[in-house]
Amino acid sequence: MEELAASLTSAHCGTDLVVHIELDRFTAALPALHRAVFVEPVVLYGSREWESYMRAKAALAGVPHTVLRMPTNSSGGVRLHVIDDL
Repeated sequence: MEELAASLTSAHCGTDLVVHIELDRFTAALPALHRAVFVEPVVLYGSREWESYMRAKAALAGVPHTVLRMPTNSSGGVRLHVIDDL
């Protein structure tokens, strides 16, 4: 019984959480994650962020994940808006 108790209490029984705001950092971290939650952005600034967004979405395919969308007061739902490069 003591051996079983020692083996159970020596195991890592915590929750690891990592939050990434930048899409490139999120994409780079995905291979090390066991599961991911991706919150769809509402606004992307320019083609560089659009490309980062597309890489992140493609990388999600290899990881169990959940995609969430920001709530809004619009009956039409949330749309992704890309602001053109200046």
